[in-house]
Amino acid sequence: FGPHSDAVSHRIHFSVDPKAPAPQWCSDADSRRPGGECVSLSSVGSVLTIASTTPVACAWGLHYAMKNLMNSSVQWGVDGTGVQLSPAVMKRLAASDFAWRDLAAVSHRRHAVADRDSGEVAVRVAAAVPRRYMYNVCTFGYTAAFWRWAEWEAEVDWLALHGVNMPLALVGQEAVWLELWRDVYNVSEADVFGHFTGPAFWPWHWMGNLRKWAGPVTLQYVADRRELQRKILRRMRAYGMSPVLQAFGGHVPEAVADRLRTIAEQNVAAGWSAPRQSVDWMGFTGENTGVFMVDPADPAFA
Repeated sequence: FGPHSDAVSHRIHFSVDPKAPAPQWCSDADSRRPGGECVSLSSVGSVLTIASTTPVACAWGLHYAMKNLMNSSVQWGVDGTGVQLSPAVMKRLAASDFAWRDLAAVSHRRHAVADRDSGEVAVRVAAAVPRRYMYNVCTFGYTAAFWRWAEWEAEVDWLALHGVNMPLALVGQEAVWLELWRDVYNVSEADVFGHFTGPAFWPWHWMGNLRKWAGPVTLQYVADRRELQRKILRRMRAYGMSPVLQAFGGHVPEAVADRLRTIAEQNVAAGWSAPRQSVDWMGFTGENTGVFMVDPADPAFA
């Protein structure tokens, strides 16, 4: 998998056990089926080789071997790190004489093939679907509102090990809205931060349900989250993932709505209309709800 191979193999090797002998990695373009991804796990004696068409498939192949050969898996765990391997499994991973030839015995028959002359045992698996999506918007409030790089680094590795190649990536988008409204619409930072909710309520802010609730955040917070998102995206793309970023949803700060209302009054003939204020949401009243929405058909939306 080209320039990704070193970064991915080193990262997975470190995540499992930095002292363990690393499996061998190679690309496997010849085994690609049209429109899909493939991974092959082969062993000769105690040497395991993982070949794949993409970095994510390679990571998934390693996890396949862990689950089928070592009775272990990498899950979220109680501390949210995603690395919950028992000492016994770690010890077995580090054992140089581990019998990778057991691969055929524990794999589904239709996946396993054997070469009697070389003694090689191989398992080949093709992805059932090309895109494997992860998360919804609420994950970034209920679960990951206060995650830092340590949690996200382990989480992206978890995604790769489980074969996810299209994760939703919403961290730090408040930096985009700040720059848009401050630099394009000349709205003050105070008005923008007065619109933002607190960190645990970003999903309901992004969906146009809430404003101001449990806020404001600080300019340093926004800058830190922007840098965190850049790290997250670099990690995801190093695995060959296609992160999903959020586009404009239509809701704007009240100060932006005021400016758009003035523009609309001057351009009625051109199809401009003033933003509308939504109704109260789920018992929230006053300044915390009633978000101002731009009509998707309005020129301002584009």
